[in-house]
Amino acid sequence: RTYTLRHTIKQRCGKSSSIEFGGDAINLIGEDSGAFQFSAQRIKSWAKFAVVLSVVSAALFLLWINPSTGFGDEYAAFLLHLVRGDTTAAMLLMLAIFGAAHSGLAALRSRAERLLGR
Repeated sequence: RTYTLRHTIKQRCGKSSSIEFGGDAINLIGEDSGAFQFSAQRIKSWAKFAVVLSVVSAALFLLWINPSTGFGDEYAAFLLHLVRGDTTAAMLLMLAIFGAAHSGLAALRSRAERLLGR
């Protein structure tokens, strides 16, 4: 038996979406960030995206990656010092710190959206 996946977005109350799979609708709660409609795209939005991406990439390079100006090497050395030279433990610590920061900031998103008026 073959299923065809037809992805439709139906806005209901709030940010609810619906996906139809083989004729059966599955209701989702949250935003559908993976949905892309070419007709809904605007040049101004893509220009803003390009500017933000360029600025963030330049800042990332200067502040983190570039050996002469960035802090990436010092951060890695500090974590390696904390775990007494165990590179596996240092990598696990980096992943744990990233995960905690990423999840923590994602948890603050709804509050930030309220502050920004979205």
